[in-house]
Amino acid sequence: MKNYIYKIVFIICILFVFAKPMYPQQAEDWRIVFDGYKIGKQFGEKVRVYPMEIASIGSNKLILFGYLSGGSVNNSFIVLLSQNKGENWSNNLFLKHSIYDSGDKVIRTLQVFQDSIIYLHLDSLETRGYDNMGNPLDYYLSMIYKTTNFGKTWKKTIISKKWRFRRPSVTMSMYDKNTGVMAQYPGKDETKDLLWFTDDGWETWKILNIPDDLIGTFNMKMFPNNRIYIKNLGGFVYISKDIDKSWEKLDVLPQEHKESVISKTIFYNDSTFYYLGTSYKYVGDPDIFAYLFRTENRGKSWDTLMLKRYIGINIHDICIRDRNNIIAIGDSIYRTKDGFKTWTSSLRYADCNVGSVYRFIHINDTLEYGTSGAYIFKHTVGKVLVPPVFIAPKKIYGEDLDFTLKWTPVKGAEKYHLKIVETRGHIFGEPENTPSPNFDSTLFANDSLLTGTSFKLTGTKYYKTYFCRIRAIGKTQKSVWTQQRWVTKKDPSGVVELMQDDDFNITPNPATDYIDIAVAGNRTLKDAVKVYDVLGNIVLSSPACSAGTPSEGGHIRINVSGLAAGVYFVRVGGKMYKFVKI
Repeated sequence: MKNYIYKIVFIICILFVFAKPMYPQQAEDWRIVFDGYKIGKQFGEKVRVYPMEIASIGSNKLILFGYLSGGSVNNSFIVLLSQNKGENWSNNLFLKHSIYDSGDKVIRTLQVFQDSIIYLHLDSLETRGYDNMGNPLDYYLSMIYKTTNFGKTWKKTIISKKWRFRRPSVTMSMYDKNTGVMAQYPGKDETKDLLWFTDDGWETWKILNIPDDLIGTFNMKMFPNNRIYIKNLGGFVYISKDIDKSWEKLDVLPQEHKESVISKTIFYNDSTFYYLGTSYKYVGDPDIFAYLFRTENRGKSWDTLMLKRYIGINIHDICIRDRNNIIAIGDSIYRTKDGFKTWTSSLRYADCNVGSVYRFIHINDTLEYGTSGAYIFKHTVGKVLVPPVFIAPKKIYGEDLDFTLKWTPVKGAEKYHLKIVETRGHIFGEPENTPSPNFDSTLFANDSLLTGTSFKLTGTKYYKTYFCRIRAIGKTQKSVWTQQRWVTKKDPSGVVELMQDDDFNITPNPATDYIDIAVAGNRTLKDAVKVYDVLGNIVLSSPACSAGTPSEGGHIRINVSGLAAGVYFVRVGGKMYKFVKI
């Protein structure tokens, strides 16, 4: 009897270990929480708000310093605040451009402290004519905006007191809520930078003594005990450990990168510096590399942490969690957690296609924010539901009337929210005729109380496109929307249905980096091969070509590594083929 029980227990354990879960599990969520195109409309129809700097206080409060473009408020700046993790934003401080009042605002630095103290460092700029060469005669006025109550009231302090010709401020570094420094470039007939110091939150300030050759401050960091680190445009590092009584100058830039373009230097501590930027190596044609270097002995030796070939975009910033755990942002989000032995990247930000990431905040292991163009996206881990995926009908085009939708069940979902939009019919492969769904307009169906995993459409019409969007809803979480469309068949009065063609085959499917289109013998392609997304938009296109020879057939390889995960269609030889990108 004992042996029998042991056998039963053993079998149960084996089944538990190797069994696959019945439902999708909780996953990551990338979604947009700030749309500068929508928010800009409150200032004018064509106004856009571009996030320039973003900072956080704790895990709930966000501060955005944004630039307004377009309309009567062009070149103005705005401060927006959120107290619920970016879900809602309120206007807090509007700095309107006025050439006759305070000039164009030029953003410099945003820093926050404790629960409510925010510093905004910026310049006012006035162009007062042009010289004989056509160069603008720019005058600057440096100022600090400060709030101690999370934006309820602001105090403006003008640091330079009078307009200075060609003396813009560069950067500010506050060690704590009271102590900090601000750097300015030289003015007319001046040969070195200017460094301002405060120890009372910019109630008062003074000019520090700096070396005569310190010009072109680029990055600066103030540490405890009045230690100041500066890296200038020439690649030199200047260090003062007693405010300004003495300075040390270091030539730390690696020799092989003397001609490199340094986009940022990060002073981690007294001896550890990080350099990131672009390196040009000429071997025949120039190869461009994004790089991240680290020195832990003030430049005596360097470690190469990342070297990635790319075209056109460098690394903008890094987030240092500890010595072996770094997040680098640019054309992607790169992460290493094993001392730089391996890197992973995320190419999908939120629910839409956005460009490079410029600012990034890592709150904790489950919450991050980033900016890209006019958007701010939020990345959460383990706090959202996996979205359901439509699994029926299988046929996208030529569907019968009153068809039934089916989707995958989601673990943790109590119900599902389904929205359906009806638009005119559409022949796949003609993107100029693609109807765009508007899920905020009149809906064909809108049911937020579905508890099952199917829904039957009734009242459908011939040759109509039905865009279907669904998400899972749990007790406290909602998944992102997933979307698919179906086109009902044409009226039986003489419409030719789309035909299948066995002369082409697509592999691998699903695909990760590329797809091969195998062409049977005696076939010649005269038209371009085009790849469409589920909305009928062309996302890739190859030139018209012939695959192989008429007697052999052949294949065409298309690089799909840059596409987001999802369902796509290939138009080849006048027919449509479906593949999945993972």
